[in-house]
Formats: sequence, C-alpha cells, structure tokens
Amino acid sequence: MDILLKVEHIYYSPKELVLFKRNKKHEPIIKDISFELNYGDVLGIVGESGSGKTTLLKVISGILQHEKGDITFEYKTKNNISNPIQMLFQNSDELINPIRKVGDILNETFRSKKKLNEICILLDIKETQFDKIGYQLSGGERQRVGLARILSVEPELLILDEPFSAQDPESQESFLELFKKIKNELDITIICVSHDIKLIRQLADNILVLFGGRIMEIGNAEKIFNLHRHPYTNFLIEGLNYKLNRAAFKDSSKSVDLNNGCAYFSRCKNSSEKCLEYVEELNSDAIKTYCNYPL
Repeated sequence: MDILLKVEHIYYSPKELVLFKRNKKHEPIIKDISFELNYGDVLGIVGESGSGKTTLLKVISGILQHEKGDITFEYKTKNNISNPIQMLFQNSDELINPIRKVGDILNETFRSKKKLNEICILLDIKETQFDKIGYQLSGGERQRVGLARILSVEPELLILDEPFSAQDPESQESFLELFKKIKNELDITIICVSHDIKLIRQLADNILVLFGGRIMEIGNAEKIFNLHRHPYTNFLIEGLNYKLNRAAFKDSSKSVDLNNGCAYFSRCKNSSEKCLEYVEELNSDAIKTYCNYPL
C-alpha cells in the first residue's frame, strides 16, 4: 500500500521550556516517535492523559514544530489550495461561532450547494438546524457542524482529538459509525486519539500505544488486543484504575534516561536497572513492542 505519512524519530520540547532552561538538560514531551500511515487507513493513538497524544497530533499537523526528526507527506492532490491536513479539536464549544446561524456558517464554507447537501446528508445535519444559533446546538451537533466545515476543503488526512470524550455510550456508538462512513465514502485517512482503547479498537486498523511521550507498542488493532506483550498495553485493556491500584506498581524516584530509558519504568512491576539505560525492540505478529520484559 502507498504511504501517506512517514514519521521518523521526532522529538518535541516546548520552546518556552527550552528557553527557560536553556543551560540545563531538558526532557522532551515527544521522544523518538517513528511510524508510517498508509492511504485509507485509520491509526488509533491511545494512552492516559498526559501521555503526549494531543501534542503528537499538533506536531504532525504542523501546529507545533518538532525539534528533531522528519515528517514526510505524500499527498495525492498535489495542487490542493487548502491544507490537506485538518484537525477536529476536542473542545466542541470552540468548533463554531456561538453567535452565528448554522446556515450562515455552512453556506459561506462550501463553494457549491450540492457539496453542502452531500456532506449534510453524510453527517446527518438536518435543515432544521440551519436556523439555530451556534450556542443552541448540543455538543454532538456542534461536532457535526465543525466536521462539515473541515470536510468542505476535502482533506486527505483527518485528525480527531478525543472525539468520544464526555459522550454517553449511545453518542459514542453514533460517532463511531459516522467516522467509518467518512472514511469509506470520502476515502479519507484518519488519525484518532483517545484514552479509551476499547473504542479505538472498533475504528482503527492499527493502534499506537503512547506513554510518557514514547511508543510502548504499535501494530494491527486486533492483534494489539489479542497478542499484545507490553505491560502498559495490558494495563489499558484491562481498564485498571491507577489511583485505586497504586500498590500494584513499584514506586521509584529515579528519573529515566532522557535518550534511551523506558518511560514506564516506575509503573512496571517487571522493570530492572537496565530499563533506565535502554529498551529492546521486539517484532512479532504484526506488532512492534518496546520492552525488556514483555508479557
């Protein structure tokens, strides 16, 4: 399959942190991330809050500038006048103007009435919503209108940041089906971030497990669930609550080596001193695992 996106050994540190500590050793938020994304695939990125998921999305989309490594895109539409990458942010309150009519927002976004009608049908945006003001929409309705604006420019890569957060199970299922339709009917490649690996499993072709700004495990979605070998992937799948099960993990005051150590060291029951120095890369069953003591 053709590759749309290639990420090679990227690192990211906030500029303000670098400036503030310019004479000190600083730890990047994103550390040595590498992966490839094929046309038409869905990549799910999972991990707890603070694992670096949203930062990684912003680096990929160009909102933030990485300090090391390479990010390469191979777009099909070479002369696209708009940005071929579009991102749906997590906060639905900021997706559309809260004091404008939905109809005005959408009519000025689309170049043709036909295309607007097609997207509204796809996203189940009713004509009755056109007369509503932005603040009168529910969170789910705002997401759909925000998605419509994004899809109006016909992006090749759609990035979704926690699209299922603060939704009830029925709404989550509805949006899962919606994103599947968008992928299949519009031939769009998708990166979707979520803390809920079970939801991502239903949407993604491949899953990237992120912790402490590093990849713990990456591979085929179903095989990640059934044949995973990393303790952190197992933690996410089992749905353990770290706050309630803190005794299940070793507590360590030692910091991880900035270049090579395992970010999961202090949380892992199987870790040893060598995990502070390096992490082995294991390849098997369409899964790549970074762990010295795999399951």
